Amino acid sequence: MKAVTRSAPSSTRERLLDAAAGLIAVDGWTAVTMGKLAAHVGVSRQTVYNELGSKAEQVSAFPVVVRLENKVAGLNAGMSVEANIEEPLNGGSAGFLVPLGVVAPESASQPQGAASVFLYDGASSTVKKHKVMVGGVRDNRLIVTSGLAEGDIVASAGVSYLVDGQKVKLLPVQE
Repeated sequence: MKAVTRSAPSSTRERLLDAAAGLIAVDGWTAVTMGKLAAHVGVSRQTVYNELGSKAEQVSAFPVVVRLENKVAGLNAGMSVEANIEEPLNGGSAGFLVPLGVVAPESASQPQGAASVFLYDGASSTVKKHKVMVGGVRDNRLIVTSGLAEGDIVASAGVSYLVDGQKVKLLPVQE
């Protein structure tokens, strides 16, 4: 087996990307902060923002750099790809990440860990209040550990105005 060697990174951006990949591999995605990355590389936090950008300025969307070690026929520089990054939920449990805004307002009066959301019923074009269990919060999303199934449609617009059994019209899906 031939060893793959790589020359030392020549630019600050490359050094930051290499360090970020190493830190994420060791500490996990959510534990790596801009400050931690800056300290690891020995640059200022502002340098990290200048070189890599800020998640906040792009509304929680950020560019991803993927380095491919092997040459793949038909894969050329500048091509785009759609990718999903799958992070395990707290403790490796199964569940769904949903926006904070899907929670019905009166959920605060429910037992700890419980919340209500409105699920869309396609047969009747109505929403029905449904209890879910919440395992925590990650970024601006709830970790729903039970009460939802793949394919459920959860109301996310105008939730504070919805009532159980209300007729609604689905908004077009944006992909």
